[in-house]
Amino acid sequence: MNSLAISNVLLWVVVFVQSIILLFFIRLVVQFLNRFRISDKQVEMASLSIGGSAPFFREKISRETSSN
Repeated sequence: MNSLAISNVLLWVVVFVQSIILLFFIRLVVQFLNRFRISDKQVEMASLSIGGSAPFFREKISRETSSN
C-alpha cells in the first residue's frame, strides 16, 4: 500500500472512532435530560411528585443504587 492509501484508511478509522464517541456522549446527554420534565415553565425531577415528601439524601441514593 502506498502512503496515500494508508492515510485514507487511518482517516476513516479516526472518523469512525469519533462517531462512536459522539454517539456515546449524545446518549449520556439524553439520559440526563430524561430525568427532568417541564410543566408550566417549571423544571422538576421526573422521580418526584407534587405534594409528595422528598426522600432523605441517603435514602434516595440507596434506592437508586439498589435498583440498578
